[in-house]
Amino acid sequence: MLDAVSSAMRTACPHGRLYVERFAVADRPAPAADEPFDAELTRTGAVVRVEPGHSLLDAIREVEPALDFSCADGICGSCETRVVSGTPDHRDSVLQEHERDRRDVIYPCVSRAHGRRIALDL
Repeated sequence: MLDAVSSAMRTACPHGRLYVERFAVADRPAPAADEPFDAELTRTGAVVRVEPGHSLLDAIREVEPALDFSCADGICGSCETRVVSGTPDHRDSVLQEHERDRRDVIYPCVSRAHGRRIALDL
Protein backbone atom coordinates (compact mmCIF):
# COMPACT_ATOMS: atom_id res chain seq x y z
CA MET A 1 0.00 0.00 0.00
CA LEU A 2 2.86 2.42 0.78
CA ASP A 3 4.34 1.82 -2.66
CA ALA A 4 0.95 2.48 -4.31
CA VAL A 5 0.50 5.77 -2.44
CA SER A 6 4.09 6.80 -3.21
CA SER A 7 3.53 6.06 -6.91
CA ALA A 8 0.30 8.05 -6.95
CA MET A 9 2.06 11.02 -5.32
CA ARG A 10 4.53 11.23 -8.21
CA THR A 11 1.76 12.27 -10.60
CA ALA A 12 -0.94 13.68 -8.31
CA CYS A 13 1.35 15.88 -6.24
CA PRO A 14 4.94 15.60 -7.53
CA HIS A 15 6.40 18.18 -5.13
CA GLY A 16 4.24 17.31 -2.16
CA ARG A 17 5.61 15.62 0.92
CA LEU A 18 4.39 12.19 1.91
CA TYR A 19 5.28 11.02 5.40
CA VAL A 20 5.43 7.28 5.84
CA GLU A 21 6.73 5.06 8.58
CA ARG A 22 8.70 2.08 7.37
CA PHE A 23 9.80 -0.87 9.41
CA ALA A 24 11.95 -2.37 6.67
CA VAL A 25 14.16 -1.00 3.91
CA ALA A 26 12.27 -0.09 0.73
CA ASP A 27 13.14 -1.94 -2.45
CA ARG A 28 15.71 0.16 -4.27
CA PRO A 29 17.91 -0.62 -7.24
CA ALA A 30 21.26 -2.12 -6.33
CA PRO A 31 23.75 0.69 -5.66
CA ALA A 32 26.97 1.08 -7.56
CA ALA A 33 30.00 -0.63 -6.07
CA ASP A 34 31.41 1.08 -3.00
CA GLU A 35 34.41 3.27 -3.70
CA PRO A 36 36.61 4.69 -0.93
CA PHE A 37 36.19 8.38 -0.12
CA ASP A 38 37.12 10.94 2.52
CA ALA A 39 34.63 12.82 4.67
CA GLU A 40 35.68 16.11 6.21
CA LEU A 41 33.95 17.04 9.46
CA THR A 42 34.05 20.80 9.06
CA ARG A 43 33.42 21.80 12.70
CA THR A 44 36.44 19.86 13.96
CA GLY A 45 38.55 19.71 10.83
CA ALA A 46 38.82 15.93 11.14
CA VAL A 47 38.93 13.88 7.94
CA VAL A 48 37.78 10.28 8.05
CA ARG A 49 38.38 7.65 5.39
CA VAL A 50 35.41 5.50 4.39
CA GLU A 51 36.52 2.24 2.85
CA PRO A 52 34.39 -0.07 0.70
CA GLY A 53 32.10 -2.20 2.83
CA HIS A 54 32.14 0.28 5.74
CA SER A 55 29.53 2.92 6.47
CA LEU A 56 30.07 6.64 6.64
CA LEU A 57 28.27 6.56 10.00
CA ASP A 58 30.79 4.10 11.45
CA ALA A 59 33.72 6.19 10.20
CA ILE A 60 32.25 9.38 11.69
CA ARG A 61 31.47 7.73 15.02
CA GLU A 62 35.14 6.78 15.41
CA VAL A 63 35.88 10.50 15.95
CA GLU A 64 32.39 11.80 16.88
CA PRO A 65 30.80 9.02 18.97
CA ALA A 66 27.84 11.20 19.99
CA LEU A 67 26.35 11.38 16.48
CA ASP A 68 22.67 10.41 16.74
CA PHE A 69 21.39 7.36 14.92
CA SER A 70 18.72 4.76 15.50
CA CYS A 71 17.99 2.19 12.82
CA ALA A 72 21.29 2.21 10.86
CA ASP A 73 19.24 0.97 7.87
CA GLY A 74 18.35 4.28 6.21
CA ILE A 75 14.68 4.26 7.17
CA CYS A 76 14.29 6.48 10.24
CA GLY A 77 16.17 9.67 9.31
CA SER A 78 17.63 10.21 12.79
CA CYS A 79 21.21 10.45 11.49
CA GLU A 80 20.40 13.21 8.97
CA THR A 81 23.54 15.28 8.49
CA ARG A 82 23.98 18.55 6.63
CA VAL A 83 26.31 18.44 3.61
CA VAL A 84 28.60 21.46 3.18
CA SER A 85 30.14 20.37 -0.12
CA GLY A 86 30.32 17.30 -2.28
CA THR A 87 27.61 15.09 -3.74
CA PRO A 88 25.79 12.49 -1.67
CA ASP A 89 25.05 9.05 -3.09
CA HIS A 90 21.61 8.65 -1.49
CA ARG A 91 20.97 5.01 -0.60
CA ASP A 92 18.37 5.70 2.08
CA SER A 93 14.63 5.10 2.18
CA VAL A 94 13.92 8.50 3.76
CA LEU A 95 14.08 10.78 0.72
CA GLN A 96 11.29 10.67 -1.81
CA GLU A 97 12.06 10.08 -5.47
CA HIS A 98 11.95 13.78 -6.42
CA GLU A 99 14.38 14.58 -3.56
CA ARG A 100 17.11 12.12 -4.50
CA ASP A 101 19.21 14.83 -6.19
CA ARG A 102 19.48 16.86 -2.97
CA ARG A 103 22.98 17.95 -2.06
CA ASP A 104 22.24 19.51 1.33
CA VAL A 105 21.65 16.37 3.44
CA ILE A 106 22.93 12.83 3.75
CA TYR A 107 21.93 9.82 5.85
CA PRO A 108 25.39 8.44 6.71
CA CYS A 109 24.16 5.11 8.01
CA VAL A 110 23.70 3.87 4.43
CA SER A 111 24.60 6.67 2.02
CA ARG A 112 28.02 7.41 0.59
CA ALA A 113 29.67 10.12 -1.51
CA HIS A 114 29.81 10.41 -5.26
CA GLY A 115 33.44 11.28 -5.81
CA ARG A 116 36.47 11.24 -3.57
CA ARG A 117 35.43 13.74 -0.89
CA ILE A 118 32.42 15.12 0.92
CA ALA A 119 32.34 17.79 3.64
CA LEU A 120 29.80 17.52 6.44
CA ASP A 121 28.56 19.98 9.04
CA LEU A 122 29.91 18.00 11.99
